[in-house]
Amino acid sequence: MSKAMARPRHVDIPGETILLELPESLAGAIRDALGGRPFRVVRHWLGNTADAYLLALEPGTPRLVLKVARTGHSLRDDIEALRRAATLAPAGVVPAIVGAFASDAACLVEYIPGLSPAVYLRRRSARAGLAADIVAALQAYHTALGCAFGDFHPENVTVRRNGVSLLDPGFPDQHGRAEREPPMVTDLGLWVHAIASNVVTYVVRGPCGALRMLSLAVDVAACGCREAGADPAQVLEVADRHMNDLRESQWPRDRVTALVAGRPALWWLKRRIRRAAVSTSP
Repeated sequence: MSKAMARPRHVDIPGETILLELPESLAGAIRDALGGRPFRVVRHWLGNTADAYLLALEPGTPRLVLKVARTGHSLRDDIEALRRAATLAPAGVVPAIVGAFASDAACLVEYIPGLSPAVYLRRRSARAGLAADIVAALQAYHTALGCAFGDFHPENVTVRRNGVSLLDPGFPDQHGRAEREPPMVTDLGLWVHAIASNVVTYVVRGPCGALRMLSLAVDVAACGCREAGADPAQVLEVADRHMNDLRESQWPRDRVTALVAGRPALWWLKRRIRRAAVSTSP
């Protein structure tokens, strides 16, 4: 889940510096897409298969996000998911795609300003009903596309002033999916696993914030099951499957995370989600 928790790096460098690091054909395509306008990079996210850059253009113009695949990888699936979602889902549910370049090695997408749930919940002014807003956006995606979001975790959710948007949709079985598994089950299972497996990061940032994120995991899972008629037991089975995959990872850090923190946190979440499901059942 390292991609999910990649921390943004705040930078402020001329766009040409970034373009010089790219193949000339890709750099030229990006220049053309921006109409030759100068830009600067104000934030940088590191990922496992791609890096993302927040671009600031002229004052008063919307910012854009440039995603560039790392060597040996492609953004083809990401671009296809964004195109379908931007065409079919209601406005604001996902960012619009501006363009794709160099055999899908990079793309420009709309920047939707907002806060991650973890940052938002640390604010005293955090609104009630955040879980319902997240589930509403996820349901809108499912209804429009008829499939799972595929990469549904807190870092792919941004909380806006008047709603919630989903970032970086993946393909439906991006993290594995059982045959005929309902989209809500697929996405909620990954959501619960993602929060459980990153509980140490949340605790380091602040114990109160960690408790709020764990509570949000329960609230979103319970609300999603209730609204979509999904079976909580199936959601927890998917979360277990992801945790078992993490425990059997080739990377020692992932195995330690699963055993020392992820599995105990998931046990706690499973108890709470089961209890919430019982209390809301007719």
